[in-house]
Amino acid sequence: PYILTHNRKINSGKVIDQVVNDIKITINNLEKEGIDKRRIVIDPGFGFNKSIEQNIELHNNFTSEKFNNFPILIVKFLKLRLCIDLKIFIKTYFDC
Repeated sequence: PYILTHNRKINSGKVIDQVVNDIKITINNLEKEGIDKRRIVIDPGFGFNKSIEQNIELHNNFTSEKFNNFPILIVKFLKLRLCIDLKIFIKTYFDC
């Protein structure tokens, strides 16, 4: 398989829109280079070049349909890291 991880910085606008757009562009480029799209697995890149707020937005708006139902990989360590970040975010902003 070819693991395609999104790790670009989010510029502005909706996080999910940029992630989906970046991944679609990369998939098109990979296909032009001869990579069979049946080999591609999408990693949306939770924790890579994204703030806590951007990770939350990505998580809340994430569906595999937005990625044309490609197989999705989310690394467990990153989920744990996101969970830790969320706890810090909640404690910091909601004082609980």
